[in-house]
Amino acid sequence: MNKISYFRDDKLPIFEIKSCDSGIHSSKDHSHEELSIGIIEKGSSTVNCGEKSYNVDSRTAVIIYPGVIHKCTPTSIESWKFSMLYLKKDWIESVFDTELKSENILVKELMSRDIYRMIELFAILRKDISNIEKESRLITDIDYLLNMESYVLKNFSSRHTDKDSIKMARKYIDDNFLEKITLDDLTRYSNLSKYHTLRLFKLYFNTTPHSYQTLLRLNYAKKLLKDKKDISDIAQDLGFYDQSHFSKSFKQYFGVTPLKYKVT
Repeated sequence: MNKISYFRDDKLPIFEIKSCDSGIHSSKDHSHEELSIGIIEKGSSTVNCGEKSYNVDSRTAVIIYPGVIHKCTPTSIESWKFSMLYLKKDWIESVFDTELKSENILVKELMSRDIYRMIELFAILRKDISNIEKESRLITDIDYLLNMESYVLKNFSSRHTDKDSIKMARKYIDDNFLEKITLDDLTRYSNLSKYHTLRLFKLYFNTTPHSYQTLLRLNYAKKLLKDKKDISDIAQDLGFYDQSHFSKSFKQYFGVTPLKYKVT
């Protein structure tokens, strides 16, 4: 089977996913405008970049910086499978307060848990979930894979105003938890980058902005259930995708389904 497919999310146009199974995705030297992160799922390949060549297999990730000319040659097309995540250069630079200037290719060996984590990320990015959940997970996993923190924080020192800034972001969630909230909304109140907003929110409040908003919604749902409101209406009014999603989330937080809580 020769299958090459692309996935994009029109609601979050900062990434693109390319999946290749038993096929040649490009037979010519080429480059990308985006930061490209490839996860090898099966087989092996040689990646050529100028006079350098890199051997990659199912234990490695390949990080290709924007504009770097390269070519991939699979050892066996029939047993070659990978997924590539393309991230917009200006988004990466804005999120992590850095510049992508490297002219190299980075090959990073991965543990099994790292590979599963990245494959799970690709699956999450394909889901119909909120932008804040999707973008937050993307930032967290890219930070994990590339160890962005090691050089992002060189020009960042903790200040006493940081907690005040993050409190402003949290207050925005408190006041608007029934609305669709994005990371862009939060950064306008924190006056920090998306990366530092997520990092400091987790540091000070031990949760992510999306999880905090979900908790506020579910606590509010308990009040509505006590008032004998219809469960399907609650799910819709609180921004869950359907009643099943609402019930699953409610049980994860409170140990019982909304129906059982309602009739108690």
